[in-house]
Amino acid sequence: TTTTTTTTVSSSSDCKLIYLCNTQGFDTHGGCMGLHVMDWENNIAAGGGGLLIQSRRELVKPVIDFPNIVGEEDADGGTGGDGGGTGGGVGMNMNLEFPGLFVDQLPNHPCTSPDGTYLYTTTQWGCRRRIIRISLEDGSIAPIQFDIRDCPTSSSHDDDDDYDDDEGDNGRKMASQTLLCLTDNGDAIVSQSTPNSPPTIGLVPSRVLMMAEDDDDGGRKAGGVVLVNPLIKFGAIAATSVFAPSPVSSSTTTTKGNDRIQCFGIVASPQEGKDGPDVEGILLLPPPDSNNDNDNDDANNTKKIPLLVIPHGGPHSCSTTTFIPSYAFLCKQGYAILHTNFRGSTGYGQSFVESLAGNIGRSDVDDVVALTQRALTFQQPHSHLQQQQQLDANRVGVCGGSHGGFLAGHLIGQHPELFKVAAMRNMVSNIAGMVTHTDIPDWCYVEGMGVGSYDWKEFRGPKKDELRLMWDKSPIAHIDKVTAPTLIAIGMADKRVPPSQGIEYYHALTSKGVKTKLLIYEKDDHAIDRVVSEADHWLNIKRWFDEHM
Repeated sequence: TTTTTTTTVSSSSDCKLIYLCNTQGFDTHGGCMGLHVMDWENNIAAGGGGLLIQSRRELVKPVIDFPNIVGEEDADGGTGGDGGGTGGGVGMNMNLEFPGLFVDQLPNHPCTSPDGTYLYTTTQWGCRRRIIRISLEDGSIAPIQFDIRDCPTSSSHDDDDDYDDDEGDNGRKMASQTLLCLTDNGDAIVSQSTPNSPPTIGLVPSRVLMMAEDDDDGGRKAGGVVLVNPLIKFGAIAATSVFAPSPVSSSTTTTKGNDRIQCFGIVASPQEGKDGPDVEGILLLPPPDSNNDNDNDDANNTKKIPLLVIPHGGPHSCSTTTFIPSYAFLCKQGYAILHTNFRGSTGYGQSFVESLAGNIGRSDVDDVVALTQRALTFQQPHSHLQQQQQLDANRVGVCGGSHGGFLAGHLIGQHPELFKVAAMRNMVSNIAGMVTHTDIPDWCYVEGMGVGSYDWKEFRGPKKDELRLMWDKSPIAHIDKVTAPTLIAIGMADKRVPPSQGIEYYHALTSKGVKTKLLIYEKDDHAIDRVVSEADHWLNIKRWFDEHM
């Protein structure tokens, strides 16, 4: 049993222990969790007290299967079937039923309603982060529907069209939201961001948290959303590190229109002749007024822009609809950005997570390629822009770290006709050469050969046949087909992916005459996130793509 515990105790004499628990997900370093509760008798004065083990109940069961898709998008969207659809500027296409609890830990601060009937937490729901309310009586779950934005009052806003089609703000319904804490009177301090907007802090009143989905009281709009005034906004630069937030005032303005990154959700179905579920991606288009010397205009007044594909690391994590400064920076410089949530990503049920184990280098590669091809056919929905933007199929690059770097190596090796440039950091290049040097040797076995392939009781080196499987699933197996100019960054203090992995790949490419550059950060570990190193790294990435795209 895999168990993560956090206690939350009500203010009354009837206390409870609430904790996360699962019997799956250990091999994949995480997964869909169940939520359990036990009564905690608070009667020390009478000589009693303590946990009542027999009171243990499972409130929320882990979701195993891929969640059902509920509803359909409008004509500009779609849920796939023939290659998927676009987000139409109104949110992600996969309007999923509850996919299960994808929570690392419950909030450290009190996260229950004042009367002890509900638990509030943040979970991953597809590629969004959402705040949910869980009944401590029957385990029923309801998402908290709100939107932090400037409005006349937080309790009234009657123009639905303005909400849905706010010009230049087409990522709003893709927003990710996080519960920061609850106040003493049960209000929630929350943050919200979108791929094209840095975080905003707001206060959600307790009456909204307790509201039923069909309750129109308190400003809930026809779409089921309550508008909440912002308290604090962060700028794009401040969002990168230490920040000095400013309270919202009447002079605060929001960047819109031609100065703003546009974001859309896309869905891709499996490539012809291949099996698998539909997968989601997040497409960012640069502001129309961005100046990129690499932009090409055609005779039809269409601006052709280069595309950078971003597979996430993990691999059992997810690219969410939060604001990521590094990729917003690249997008502002004129590059379209495609975040890809391939099989193995979290937020879509446990079976989706475990389906990748034993299939790395194949199913994840297929999904990223399918999303890339879908993005290249993307057509902007009805737009106020005078000049349409179109992705340039001849200028596609890939950028990723850790497992994302592993995929970058596979993509330029297996699909050199599609991916023309690469930048990777602390990549896995040769699993067979990594297994005895990493702090997670189980990753090499589980991801290379499947769930249950690693003996947690006794470590041993890989056998001859296991080494062959690990090699076959590594980017180094496809090195002979690589032609893309490749930037490699390594942190010499990395214990997760040994620096030798990137160095080996660098020498293999240079020996074949492929243009390659190696960045070495002596004091950095896996993340390469020391201030000076991070700045240097992303500036080098930008220059690399400028030079080769």
